[in-house]
Amino acid sequence: VVVAASVCGALVMLRRRRFVWASVPLALAVVTREQAVLSVAALALGASVVGWRAGGVRRSGKHLVEVAVVPAVVFAAWQLVAAHSVGRWPALASTDEHAGVPFASMPSAVWRWARQAVGHEWRRFAFVLVVAMLVLVVAAVVSGGAVELWKEQPAEALLGVYAFLVFGAFYGRVDDPAYFRQAFELAIVSWLALFVARGRWLVHAARVVVPVSIVTIAARA
Repeated sequence: VVVAASVCGALVMLRRRRFVWASVPLALAVVTREQAVLSVAALALGASVVGWRAGGVRRSGKHLVEVAVVPAVVFAAWQLVAAHSVGRWPALASTDEHAGVPFASMPSAVWRWARQAVGHEWRRFAFVLVVAMLVLVVAAVVSGGAVELWKEQPAEALLGVYAFLVFGAFYGRVDDPAYFRQAFELAIVSWLALFVARGRWLVHAARVVVPVSIVTIAARA
C-alpha cells in the first residue's frame, strides 16, 4: 500500500511537471520494496521523454536526473545499511525464481486456467481477469486511447507497458497469482492509465469489463 501510494503521488507530481518533487515519494517507494526501482526507471524514462519533446537532449537529461537521482541514492544507501547489519544485500537475497521472460509461458498457463476453470477456484478467477485485461488493452489500442496517452502522459504509458511485461513474466513463469504482489502498484496505476486514455471502443469495453472484474474480485475475496 505504501509503494502504491508513493508511485501514485509521483504521478501527480509528474502531471504537474514538478520533477524534483516526484523523486521524493519514489525514494520512499524504493526503501519500502526493492522491486519499486523498476517503477522509478519507467517514470524517469517518461520524464525524459517529456523533456525531449520540450527542449531536446539537454532538457531530457535534466528531467531524467531530477526524477531518478534521489531514489537511486536513497536506495543505494539503504542497501548499504542493511547489508552492513545482516551481512547480505537485500536486493540480491531472494533465491526464488519469481520471474522469467515475459509471455514465454503465458499461452500454456492460460490454457491450464481455462481447462481447470470449473474445478479450480483461483484459476477460474485468474482466467476471467486475464480475458478482461486483454479486452481493455486491445480496446485502448484500437480506439487510439493508448496513442493519446503516450502523447499526453508518457510516464503513465511506459508504466502501463512495464506492468504488462511484469504481468506476463510473473504469471507465466510461476503459474501463481500470489507472486504478482511483487509489483501490485502497477495494477493500480494501469487501471488509472486505462481510464485516462480516451477512446470510443475503450469506453464500450469498460462498461462490460469493469462490472465483471468487480464481481469476480469480490467473489474471490
